[in-house]
Amino acid sequence: MQKQRLALLALPLLSSFCIMTNSEIRTSVRTLERSQFSAKGSDLTLAVCGWQPVEPMEFTSVSSDLFPDSSRSRGRGYLQIEARGKGFTCNSKIFFTYTEGYTGGHGSYENYTNFAAFDRETRVPSDVSKSPTSIPIGMGEERSSSITKSSRKLPDGSLADFYSLEIRNKTGVRVRVQREDLPANQSFYPRA
Repeated sequence: MQKQRLALLALPLLSSFCIMTNSEIRTSVRTLERSQFSAKGSDLTLAVCGWQPVEPMEFTSVSSDLFPDSSRSRGRGYLQIEARGKGFTCNSKIFFTYTEGYTGGHGSYENYTNFAAFDRETRVPSDVSKSPTSIPIGMGEERSSSITKSSRKLPDGSLADFYSLEIRNKTGVRVRVQREDLPANQSFYPRA
């Protein structure tokens, strides 16, 4: 009888090691908050705001909700993140997927959450997504432009050019932005 009780108690304990918890997801998101300009960190801040803020933001609220089929090795869910930057706030519901990752070497390995996708579910603010001053551009078209102090501004105060692209069929789109390599442009880092 005693052995059966121990076996039943071990089952919930074992199954808890096989699932990812919402707390672990939030901890991983807080790690990305501290590295907002890394590859995954910038993917997350883009999803939170709908544009890429120039300066770091503070995530004032982070909540997560995992799908029931999520496990330690892979899963999906939703994040609700509210953030505050210099002179602006953002909030978004974000669909995400993850897999378990490993880092380290020489016999010491550390697990981490490898987020594979961040898809913003909340609409991007219309002053960013549907700017009335957007310049229409066609597929395959190339434009040259310069950003000046009279250019439009994003909510965080950074200067921007706005373009609109009408896509009639479901297709992938690649936007390439590059700068002219002049000494005066050394602090200009194009983002799209």
